[in-house]
Amino acid sequence: MQANDVGTADRILRATLQLMQERGFKSVTVKDIAQASEVSEMTVFRHFESKRGVLEATGEKIFIRPQL
Repeated sequence: MQANDVGTADRILRATLQLMQERGFKSVTVKDIAQASEVSEMTVFRHFESKRGVLEATGEKIFIRPQL
């Protein structure tokens, strides 16, 4: 993964965390995540494959590597 990809992934995770805190996981769509992180939906899928993948990576970032 290139440095720019890491920055994009972190931006997606931060946006996901914010949206989930505001609205809950079920109410947040991949489109919402993409808009909030200023990337395309395809970019979200390229990094995480699914909404569940974003959720799992967000949890890992918070509980395993808490520098989010």
